[in-house]
Amino acid sequence: MSTCGFNASVELWAEGIPDGAIGYFDEYGVPPFETIFNLEFDDSVKEGTYDVKIFAGYGQEVSSASVEIVVTNTPYILLGTTIANPEDVVTLEGHGFAADSFFDVFFDGKPLKTGKTDSVGVISTEIEIPSDTPDGRHTVLVKDTTNGGVSAPTTASATLITPLGNPEEAEECAYELPLSAGWNMVSFPCLPEDASFSNILGGIGFYQVLTWDGTSYVTSSTAEAGVGYWVLVLEDTSVCLLTLWEGNPVESYELDLPAGWSMIGSILPCIVDADCVFPSFYQLLTWDGTSYVTSAVIEPGKGYWALVLEPTHITVDDSCCLPS
Repeated sequence: MSTCGFNASVELWAEGIPDGAIGYFDEYGVPPFETIFNLEFDDSVKEGTYDVKIFAGYGQEVSSASVEIVVTNTPYILLGTTIANPEDVVTLEGHGFAADSFFDVFFDGKPLKTGKTDSVGVISTEIEIPSDTPDGRHTVLVKDTTNGGVSAPTTASATLITPLGNPEEAEECAYELPLSAGWNMVSFPCLPEDASFSNILGGIGFYQVLTWDGTSYVTSSTAEAGVGYWVLVLEDTSVCLLTLWEGNPVESYELDLPAGWSMIGSILPCIVDADCVFPSFYQLLTWDGTSYVTSAVIEPGKGYWALVLEPTHITVDDSCCLPS
């Protein structure tokens, strides 16, 4: 997948395409090409995700493969690599910022460097990974300091592996969600970059996912932080949600619950005291595999029915963690 902004050009490369084939960017046509062509994006292209496909004469598709391009007018940053080691130098590009604007770069919340965008709002710089950076997932944030310190809403993550050349350690599962044959009431306290259930559960065979929309059960295609789900599998299995390479722990979430029952989820890395979460009367139920059971805590990986008597705002974060 590629990301670009308006008034940008993206070069695509295709292999084994007949001379004179036509490429299509969604409903936007592009000129005939052989192996390389450019797509130009202007203000007529709305923000969103689009497919690029290639067709030969008479509308016959040459290849079943397609490329997704995300078009956005929101500021974003791109790192030259997402895997680096302490003291490595990594390129950083930013797009969609204000022209001639000052910015700060933060690494895990700590200031790293400052700079200024060019005349069209583009950032082109390098950052050095701090020498004391531990193994794990780290966040690089670019913050616009010109217009009242408005932060760019897009961040990029760099995964650091130490010692260098130890991929087996990086592949070890740090959080695994067990699933028993039948229906499981679960939540996802870690979310991969692709949080679709076809990605998370696609390797286990048959499955079905339902959640509650306030009035009835509905199918769901993507896992969300703070939401509880029913997951049906045909045999005992498990899915890995977090390794050093993949996955983002859900450290907190906020929900506005309507009066009545709602399905809620969990966070990592702790068990949460429900009395700390709910400001007034509540009831919490989960499923033990055969029946509902009451609960006074929110455990990682479990889903819950939460009952409140009036519309209630809840925040689930580490301030409500029980001592380990």
